[in-house]
Amino acid sequence: MMIIFGYLYFILYIGPHYMIGRLPYKLKTLILLYNFIQILANLWMVQEHISFGWFSKYGVLCSEPFPHSPNTLKMFNSLWWLFILKIFDLIETCIFVLRKKQNQVSTLHVYHHVSNIFFCWVYLKYILDERALLVSLLNCGIHVIMYVYYFVSALGPKYQQMISFLKPVITKIQMNNPF
Repeated sequence: MMIIFGYLYFILYIGPHYMIGRLPYKLKTLILLYNFIQILANLWMVQEHISFGWFSKYGVLCSEPFPHSPNTLKMFNSLWWLFILKIFDLIETCIFVLRKKQNQVSTLHVYHHVSNIFFCWVYLKYILDERALLVSLLNCGIHVIMYVYYFVSALGPKYQQMISFLKPVITKIQMNNPF
């Protein structure tokens, strides 16, 4: 809860007030690094989900739904890494604030990040049902696509033009994604 409150305090109050009268920070290298880390982390999470048994001879259900099986324990262990990744996602909004892109700090954006952390924690603390992993698999897959797009876009206008056809597709995926 302290992380969420600190995040909200920074993006809604202290960050915008700090940026008053200052020029936006140029954070291209940080943005590229952040997007690259997101691509790798989400790809790893997709690979982890597949290693649990998704898309294998077991179909879309996990291969070993027993509470103490090595596969189930590995699965839940990696979900704690996903939880940390969701906390890492908060950096994106902080970058918006430091670049004076407060219009990108929308209610939907903030709600998405805060609710992801909250629901991920509740899931890990109280639910731990492997059948719900489809949600995290889809979320990580969508994030790989998004962050590849963001990475290429951050390289500059020449590259943005080359992939501009993807922007409406990415937006549609994001808006139709309940995760």
